[in-house]
Amino acid sequence: MVPIPGASAFLAALVASGLPTDSFRFSGFLPSKRGERWAALETIKTSPRTQVFYEAPHRIVEALADVVEALGKDRHVVIAREVTKLHEEFLRGRAGEVLETLKSRDGVKGEITLLIGKPDDEDARVGTDAFVRPSVRQRVRADHGGRESRREGRAERK
Repeated sequence: MVPIPGASAFLAALVASGLPTDSFRFSGFLPSKRGERWAALETIKTSPRTQVFYEAPHRIVEALADVVEALGKDRHVVIAREVTKLHEEFLRGRAGEVLETLKSRDGVKGEITLLIGKPDDEDARVGTDAFVRPSVRQRVRADHGGRESRREGRAERK
């Protein structure tokens, strides 16, 4: 037998999440019953690793509300939706903020990966754009004091 690499939503979501990847745990789906889900969340409350779960789209708001209650509204989370597909989306930020974003939508569709950062992650950036890594262009501009390089400027005018 020879292993063949294939699509793995949780691994792709973890890599693109911006959360620490040095230590993580993938646990499949969170339990669908609230009491069991709370028990699962309690076990990871002080875990020193990034937690990765799958979640059903019709349960993601409820599950994230439990994350806010059990782990706190400031816990860093990432909702990765439709990873590697046409409508791929990453919602990154504090659990309370991401929950409000999801609540404001008219439903959530697609395959969902829920990533929960470790508590008090000092490497994570705070704010609405938490975990968004700067693009190569943004890093080049920062290195050049905010100015574009000649080459970069020409490429944009074409």
